[in-house]
Amino acid sequence: MIRGVVPDALARAEAICARLRETGAANLFGPQRFGRSGDNAVLGRSILVRERQVRDRFLRRLALSALQSELFNRCLSARIADALFSTAIDGDVMKKRATGGLFVCEDPRADAERVAAGEIDPAGPLPGHSLFAARGEAWRREQAVLSESAVDPQWFAAGGGEMQGARRPYRIAPGELRVAAAEDGALAVSFALPNGSYAVSVLREIAKTDVTEADSAA
Repeated sequence: MIRGVVPDALARAEAICARLRETGAANLFGPQRFGRSGDNAVLGRSILVRERQVRDRFLRRLALSALQSELFNRCLSARIADALFSTAIDGDVMKKRATGGLFVCEDPRADAERVAAGEIDPAGPLPGHSLFAARGEAWRREQAVLSESAVDPQWFAAGGGEMQGARRPYRIAPGELRVAAAEDGALAVSFALPNGSYAVSVLREIAKTDVTEADSAA
């Protein structure tokens, strides 16, 4: 349920839903991933550079995961800013929706058609020492994010088995997405998401007042 909406919100929300069905929603990690104070990722970085020792295995795993999530969000935001959210670029790691299999994009034009058809998705990094590596332009973009974040990939080995790395799709396709008017001017929204995705990623898009911003990170 989305409350406090502006007049004509339903028409805009329906238009945004149509766009999300076509392009998908940004698969950002929500704020709950980063802790109440938003400093879990900072702790994760401190663990990697050995500034902090955390004996609690749960807290250690949580902090390292938060750092990976923050770096993923930055990679995704950079893609959106450069209008590369729902397409393929040279060297992208692509994930097959049907099987979850990964492969490296060698033909961006052909893979862009498969992205548009909802067959595959570009998959961003949850960085780590055993990450399925991108190549070419995609690799350079990911390295630029690490550099801008002052993170050295050589640190990842200090994370051990908790920092192996993984790939996560940059976008999610909300299934059975519906929006309708509810009482008191609110909007009732329903949809289904893959495991590991956040409902807030879809709700934040539907709540926007500008349809053209439905695939932006703002």
